Amino acid sequence: MGFFLRAVEDKPINQYTRHDILDYIDKLEQLPSIYGKSPKYKTMTLEEVFAIDGDRMSITTLDKHFKEI
Repeated sequence: MGFFLRAVEDKPINQYTRHDILDYIDKLEQLPSIYGKSPKYKTMTLEEVFAIDGDRMSITTLDKHFKEI
C-alpha cells in the first residue's frame, strides 16, 4: 500500500472513488522498472520519477500491484 498512498490522497477507505483507482493505475504505469529497488526514488517527487527515461514496470509487476488494491 506504500505507493498507493504516495500516488493518491490518504483518506478513509469508503471515500476512494473509481477516479482514485484509475489515477493510481496511470501512475503505476509510468514508474521505472527499478522503482522499488533503488533508494534514490524515495527522496524524489513523483513528477521527477516519472520524468526519468528508461524501462517501465513489466505487466507481471503491475499485476502484483493491482492485486494489492
